[in-house]
Amino acid sequence: MQFVSDYQLAMVLAITLWAVVGLGTFIISVFVKRLVHSSVLCIIISGASLAACYSLGATAILLTLAFFSTIVLIGIGFLGLFLSGSQSHFQLTNSEDDQEILPIKSELPADFPSDLLTPFLLEGTICGIYIFDVSTTTTVYVNSQFSKITGFSLEELKVVQSGLGLLHNFHRDDLKDVEQHIQALVSSKPGACFDIHCRYRHRDGSWIHCLARDIVIHTNAGKAKYLIGTFVDVSQLHQERAELDKLSARYSATFEYAPVGIAHVSLDGKFLRANSTLKKLLGYSDTELDNLTLMDITHPDDLKKDLDLLNSLIEGEIPRYKMDKRYFNARNQVIWIELTVAAVRQNNGEVDYFISIIRDITHHKLIAHELKEANSAFTRFVTSSPFLLEQPIAAIGAMAARIENKIVQRQKDEELLFIPGVAQISKVTDELTNRLNNLLDLVRFNPQLIQIENASLEEIIKFSRTQTVLAPGYPRCRVNCDENTLVPVDRSSFVKLISHLTMNIEQMRTSTDSQIMEVNISCYPEEWHQRMVIELRCTGFELTPEFKQLMLRAYDFQDENQLDEVGLRFAIIRQIVRAHKGQLNVDTDNSDGFSMTIALPTGTPLPN
Repeated sequence: MQFVSDYQLAMVLAITLWAVVGLGTFIISVFVKRLVHSSVLCIIISGASLAACYSLGATAILLTLAFFSTIVLIGIGFLGLFLSGSQSHFQLTNSEDDQEILPIKSELPADFPSDLLTPFLLEGTICGIYIFDVSTTTTVYVNSQFSKITGFSLEELKVVQSGLGLLHNFHRDDLKDVEQHIQALVSSKPGACFDIHCRYRHRDGSWIHCLARDIVIHTNAGKAKYLIGTFVDVSQLHQERAELDKLSARYSATFEYAPVGIAHVSLDGKFLRANSTLKKLLGYSDTELDNLTLMDITHPDDLKKDLDLLNSLIEGEIPRYKMDKRYFNARNQVIWIELTVAAVRQNNGEVDYFISIIRDITHHKLIAHELKEANSAFTRFVTSSPFLLEQPIAAIGAMAARIENKIVQRQKDEELLFIPGVAQISKVTDELTNRLNNLLDLVRFNPQLIQIENASLEEIIKFSRTQTVLAPGYPRCRVNCDENTLVPVDRSSFVKLISHLTMNIEQMRTSTDSQIMEVNISCYPEEWHQRMVIELRCTGFELTPEFKQLMLRAYDFQDENQLDEVGLRFAIIRQIVRAHKGQLNVDTDNSDGFSMTIALPTGTPLPN
């Protein structure tokens, strides 16, 4: 009997231990694992303890104690099951190893009207919602937003699906993705959600781009029962994205296939991006260009100017700049480029990067250099040709004069017959010398050979009289101007201009013109255009139609009929004005002569 009492005492201690272990397991599992795990564990421990007591032949008192302990633990277990069904749990898992981590509980407030939650979620949302019965392959519910987006009511949708098939409203290009999506849902674990982007046919026949998220509700046996889905209409977003993609493609094509080099350059001079034209121009590969800066490939003589302009651009002193500079290509050859740089700024005004437009002008520079050399040689010819050409012509004229003098002195009848011919030779040589000088004036007056200064108009007119060859038998043409008038011209060329003008007036005058001819010159500035206007009004004669045509059209060396002194002088006048970068206008509508307006720049033109 003493053995039984000790055994019974051991049973009491065992039952008590089981109760403490079961209750502790329940408490710990509430905070560590799912609540339902702890409830089931309590029920199992309670049943095991009661069965052990009965099988070991415990007394009625011990069985009663074990029974009440079991009742308490089972009650705690069912309480856990009840709580697990009435609370919302969100179980987070690791996407890599699917290891469970602490659940996050989300409980509704005690005073929240939970009976209104479901209707609000179904009808108050901006999403279209549909419920699909997997077992019957039938849509059993759509909310009002679904009908608003697709145009279909539930009854219309059932008719379409029963008559034309479940997938009829999906775009044929998306059918494969939709089928894979449905298969993944049906075979998924409980609680798994899947997203899909597809096109859905609207009731009016148009296509809607939808972004949907679906979940399958399973039965207790783990079989898929309902598919619940939500979706939103993303057609506008898709269209905007398509427009952005189109703009991006156009930008990329413009950037990549532009006939000029384009580069994005960082503030420290590194090439962030370069198009194929620039890479071909420089001869560097992508890797080589990534390791270079603009300082590395810029000629040392051009670097300081370029960096100074970059600093001015960064400080906002200039919006952009353009310059000609030299680069070194991959073969270490010097190439000339025309560089245009602008800054791309962030929202705070700070420079993010630079956009550089690079145009290859090496060929142009070579041509310009060759033209400069040719112009220099031509200038040397022009300056030396009067001496080289006039000297032989003058010698011919002098020889003809000496022959004429000897014939006159000898007074032989047979020799006197040669006097008109010899005199003609002297006249031709004089005309040839004058024509040669005029032709040389055409090429002598160019922007590189003139020197602009504020010259006295009175002195120019006075000096021009000494160079004017007057027509015999006619009075001198008077040239008048205001006193103390200064004009921004090259003195020697404007002497020629006034001289040629007065000689043409003499030659244009007909034999019946008896009144004195005058050229009245007036000057006035135009401040806005920063130019000086010189107006020459010629009066005292009537222009013939032939002279009007000579004045109004450019002198054409291809037309032999225009190779006369008057047309040549007008061509020289126009050339002198062009050399001053001015503008020449002629008004021949005046019956008493004509007027000529010369506009000469006095500085940098102001913007219009």
